[in-house]
Amino acid sequence: MIEAIDSSQKGTNSELSILLVEDSEDNRMVIDLFLKDTPYKITYAENGQEDAGHGRLRSDKSDTTIRRGNGLTPTPIMALTANAFQDDEQRALASGCTAHMAKPVKKKKLLRVLKEYLGSSS
Repeated sequence: MIEAIDSSQKGTNSELSILLVEDSEDNRMVIDLFLKDTPYKITYAENGQEDAGHGRLRSDKSDTTIRRGNGLTPTPIMALTANAFQDDEQRALASGCTAHMAKPVKKKKLLRVLKEYLGSSS
């Protein structure tokens, strides 16, 4: 599974918006818990075909659709995947992802990577 995280739109009330594409409800709940007391606001989509309020996504074009961002700054995309080998990371980066993180996701690392690519409103 690959999840795209979209920060192209700043939320209100000092929130940073993230689009997370994840088909597992359990994984969505874990990410929710990790980001509960942070400035990050998550919008979920279960797959690349689903419209999650950030424009229609197609799995074969989702990275370019997200990156286009309606003329806004380029959007970082992070792959969270069970594929943990170095060649998996290289493949994700070559396909347009900004970062790669293998599951199981560690909270500290997730927060560090999000802050690096999205910043923090606090």
